[in-house]
Amino acid sequence: MDLARGGRGERLGPASLTYDPALYAALHRGHPGDLIFYRSVCEGAGSVLELGCGYGRVLAALVDVVPERWGVDIDPGLLALADKAVDATLVRAPMQAFDLGRRFDRILIPYNGLYCLLSDDDVAACLAAARRHLTRDGRLILDVYPYEGEPDLEVFDEASAPAPIVHIEEKGRRFVVYESARRVPGTEVVEVTYHYAPEDGGPTIVGRIVQRGMTETRLTQHVTQA
Repeated sequence: MDLARGGRGERLGPASLTYDPALYAALHRGHPGDLIFYRSVCEGAGSVLELGCGYGRVLAALVDVVPERWGVDIDPGLLALADKAVDATLVRAPMQAFDLGRRFDRILIPYNGLYCLLSDDDVAACLAAARRHLTRDGRLILDVYPYEGEPDLEVFDEASAPAPIVHIEEKGRRFVVYESARRVPGTEVVEVTYHYAPEDGGPTIVGRIVQRGMTETRLTQHVTQA
């Protein structure tokens, strides 16, 4: 397995962690059916690049589907997990600023990865970089939460109280995970905080994800202009 280090800059979002990447991986397991979907759209492809590959969940599901697999992420802890989980070429770089010197039959941005880019400029740069890395008949495929209209930011003006969402187990310890959210003042950015409370006592571990949603209209504009 080739773990390439490089790239410059940082980005906020799931791959910019403030806590143990293994806890992130134990909680964030994708959307129901997404692995089946990505396997189906990658059938017949000779190469695939995943942007925001994280701990390698999607790439691992493609091992028997696509012969050549690459992943890009900015977080070294998540890349270290991916390095143990999947046979792939892994590159540390921002998903809005990467140059791999080759093209791919499929480029994937799963699990709301595009929402981790907090400005229109970064979204445009990411999609333009993806286009440069696609083969002539290549396809860019992504999934995000849909917004029918503009996100209702008023509901996030005050931080919500942490609410329990799930129990998880990691390294023999069980945690109750609580979630809260708030809007970054004056922006469309929402910061979601996860509180991992060990069931056996001990300090709560806190992690955050920062994202900015887009309407379908805005997303379509970005894709068509890339």
